[in-house]
Amino acid sequence: MVLSRYSDIVSAGSNWQIYSSAQGNLMTELPNRAGATLGTTDPPRHDRLRGLVQHAFMKRNLESLADPIRDIARSAADALRGQTRFDFISDFSSKFTVRVLFAALGLPLGDEQTVRDKAVLMVQSDPRTRAKGPEHIAAYNWMQDYAARIIAERRARPMNDLISHFSTAEIDGDRLDEREVLLTTTTLIMAGSSRSAAS
Repeated sequence: MVLSRYSDIVSAGSNWQIYSSAQGNLMTELPNRAGATLGTTDPPRHDRLRGLVQHAFMKRNLESLADPIRDIARSAADALRGQTRFDFISDFSSKFTVRVLFAALGLPLGDEQTVRDKAVLMVQSDPRTRAKGPEHIAAYNWMQDYAARIIAERRARPMNDLISHFSTAEIDGDRLDEREVLLTTTTLIMAGSSRSAAS
């Protein structure tokens, strides 16, 4: 079922007992993802995940990003200086979004283009079958391996970035498990990179 009317979407969004997210939130879901991310869980599991993920986004964890974000915005704007015409989305907004995402997660900027290419491929489907093809699954597996490597590095050497905070977020002794940290990280990369690249 696909809903397109605003009133239907609002109603469905507040009625998780009928319109469950636990089977996934993509038209063609990726393997082993449904039921383990913020967008693919229902209460009470969703409430637990949201609380722990929000814990990583606390103000004190994000304050150090203020200056780097200003620098990213300034650099993206400077690249347009002197141009008489430019496309705001492709020439500024999408580049700004991905660079902020990389800064927040602590990802190497040199990986930007490869990560964006894989993220776009992950959310696509075969235009004929409407299903995920081998290339889409391969891109997803690549992203899982990439994120797992970064997470392992952060566990060994924590930094002031969201991946480190996902690994250490704790509420009443409860923490995200390995799979939840991995899928939260890959979902953020996928959402931020693929949307900005597609814009």
